[in-house]
Amino acid sequence: MLVRGMSLKLRITIVFTLIVSFILGFFAWFIYFFSKETQQNLFFERLEERVKTTANLVLEKDELDSLSFKRVEEIFADELPGETIEVYDSKNQRIFFEPHHTAKELKSISVLEEIHEKKITKSVSGTHQSLGILYNDNEGNHVIFVEAADDVGVQKIISLKYLLLASSVVAIMVTGLIGWLFASRLVKPFTRINSGLKEISEHNLSHRLASEREAQEITLLVQTINELISRLERSFQAQKTFIANVSHEIRTPLSIILGELEVVALEKNEETIKAHLISFREEVKRLVRLSEQLLWLAQTSRDKHEIIFSHVRMDEIAFEAVHYITRIPKGNRKINIEYRKDPVDDHVLMVNGNADLLRALFINLIENALKYSSETKPVDVWIDYTASEVIIIIKDHGQGIEQSEIQKIFKPFYRSHQSKSQIAGSGIGLFLCKQIINVHGGQMNMESKQGEGTSVTLYFHQA
Repeated sequence: MLVRGMSLKLRITIVFTLIVSFILGFFAWFIYFFSKETQQNLFFERLEERVKTTANLVLEKDELDSLSFKRVEEIFADELPGETIEVYDSKNQRIFFEPHHTAKELKSISVLEEIHEKKITKSVSGTHQSLGILYNDNEGNHVIFVEAADDVGVQKIISLKYLLLASSVVAIMVTGLIGWLFASRLVKPFTRINSGLKEISEHNLSHRLASEREAQEITLLVQTINELISRLERSFQAQKTFIANVSHEIRTPLSIILGELEVVALEKNEETIKAHLISFREEVKRLVRLSEQLLWLAQTSRDKHEIIFSHVRMDEIAFEAVHYITRIPKGNRKINIEYRKDPVDDHVLMVNGNADLLRALFINLIENALKYSSETKPVDVWIDYTASEVIIIIKDHGQGIEQSEIQKIFKPFYRSHQSKSQIAGSGIGLFLCKQIINVHGGQMNMESKQGEGTSVTLYFHQA
């Protein structure tokens, strides 16, 4: 098992060497085994020739002419190293034994019966090989045993074994060296990538890694890292812009409050003091509202798995949002909540979501509709559903939004030219709404016509 913390170069070298060593070892074993089997089979063939020669000399001599018999004797005289020959008749009696000067035990009845059954037996013991064959002639069945030592063949196999072992050791060493060089070349692009990444910090996120003209996977890795750095750069830039805007939005009401307090401290007229206090109260409300939005925004920025979700009814959330709105409509303005069709049961209006965030979503959208509508026109909230979705539509009858600005208004702290001059706000509400929708996996569409108003349609998956 590879040790943790081991360098990639060393890991590749070890794995490469092990794989090649295994392959080399397998082939070396195969060559050794095949050569040994071949050598033994060749020697068994020689023993079989000795059996045939013995049969001609001992059992067939009366059928051979003098010239043939003499030739067989010459062949028989060319004996193998450590050779012994035994011939048994059909009654399991040994009728021939060579060499005569050595003493050798008779074969057991079980061995002889095995040869009668199998016709042939072979055995190997060290350097010695023995062959027993059942030979049929006109005098009956005879068993001929030939045993000899294949000293030359065994020595060749031993030499081959040491040669293969030495070759394998050298091959493994060469493989390790080649593996190290191969691994060094393989990890070189990663080393360059690592060096390039060390040069990048939060102060120079505009720097990018050089494109590697290597394997497609490495090129793709560099592209992915550069894309990640680009996203980080945009995120840092957005964070800086966000902090600057938040600081400005907080500083403005605080400056106004401070100015009002200084004026009130010097003012004697009660009516003037009252007017300053009213202005003071509005700025405090503005500051509280901004704080609420920032808190909600911080919650949407958390990991989705950290946000508590439950089954909630969207119509109940809409009614609660209207109740929570602190900016009470003036004059004849109303908030009309209607069902497009009656819900057949609770399930059709249920979604899996966070009640606080969904309430903040409706509060922001309805307050926006109130701000941009005339005081004599109502704000309509329609609740609808399909087989798989819950649909909420919020429509005002205000001045509308220019088409060129519909996508821009979802950016943090962006405000249209009309709203900057006519209506107070921080420009964070719609950005917050978009974040809440994304957290819930929903969809928000906005349609607007100049002079007719704006409608926002929300789509949520049913629970």
